[in-house]
Amino acid sequence: MKVEDNSMMGAACVNALSNLFICEIEAYGHVYRIDFAKGLYTERQRIVKDCDPKAHGTTITYILVDTMFENITLDPKRVVEMCQQKALLISGLKINVAIIDAEGAPHKTTFQYTDGLKAYLDILLKNKELAVDTKIHLSRTVPAKDLPRDLSFDISFAYTTKDEQTIKSFVNSIDTEDGGTHVQGFIQGICNALRKYGIEKKKIKEPKDFELNDTNRGIIGIIAVRYKKPTFDRQSKTKLDMPKVRTIITHAVADVFYDFLEANPKEADVILEKALLFRNWYGVGKYDFSGTAIPQAFHGGTRQQAMRGNQRHGLRAGVVQCAYSLADGACGVDHVVNHHAVAAFD
Repeated sequence: MKVEDNSMMGAACVNALSNLFICEIEAYGHVYRIDFAKGLYTERQRIVKDCDPKAHGTTITYILVDTMFENITLDPKRVVEMCQQKALLISGLKINVAIIDAEGAPHKTTFQYTDGLKAYLDILLKNKELAVDTKIHLSRTVPAKDLPRDLSFDISFAYTTKDEQTIKSFVNSIDTEDGGTHVQGFIQGICNALRKYGIEKKKIKEPKDFELNDTNRGIIGIIAVRYKKPTFDRQSKTKLDMPKVRTIITHAVADVFYDFLEANPKEADVILEKALLFRNWYGVGKYDFSGTAIPQAFHGGTRQQAMRGNQRHGLRAGVVQCAYSLADGACGVDHVVNHHAVAAFD
């Protein structure tokens, strides 16, 4: 359940804030039921009826305390979206949703996916243009060693032609919308793999030629972590706080992504050049405008000054192309000399 500030309320909290809270569980050929009111037992667990021995599932019924909440309504669209998301995160899980409208008519939907995370990525990529055709998937279970318990995680991602990144992250199917150490590990792993590949192929000279923000541009991905008793940095459970999870995911992603780059050099070059393009563009904004030759060239300086600026800062034509697209036509090229360019801003 979500409240107005978008934070999550768990079952215990909803129970405490409900005049009626009923939990029914189908298992072992019986339906077990337990009743609460404002967090306290009203009826203990008991068997209320028999059911199919193969049946299993949980039904929660609750009525919130009306003196504490105003305008208590459920958004049917949001309910359906959340049920679909759960089915995508747990492959094979079947969820039947029935929404009863104001006239009493039911509207039923069923969600079930055999490859949940892959299907989820396809949904996120709808109407998006891919920079490379390959979508990368990673699934791992790490036995308890650095952590008290086993850690499992699934990751799916792809590169699009856009600049923006979209990374959906979850812990035990809970949406960690503020990210956390699992997301940090994913981004660091991508960066480490690209740095290693770029240096080995002599595309870059040293690791600092790439920053984290350069290598994740255009990424659309999903990270789903499963771990018993995870640690969050806040009660709302929207941000994971487990440094060892970051380390484990960093190494796993770096290994898998590096192997992909090695096996697919053409696609690797596209991804690498995309990162270099934005690195050069932001490099101009961060460093080059502090000099004298470049600003003079922008504001009508001589051709010689502009050339000196190019040689000094090593700008490439790709910088201007990027600047043009970001500025939506607000800049142009004065001249190009030896594949270097100087941009002039209006």
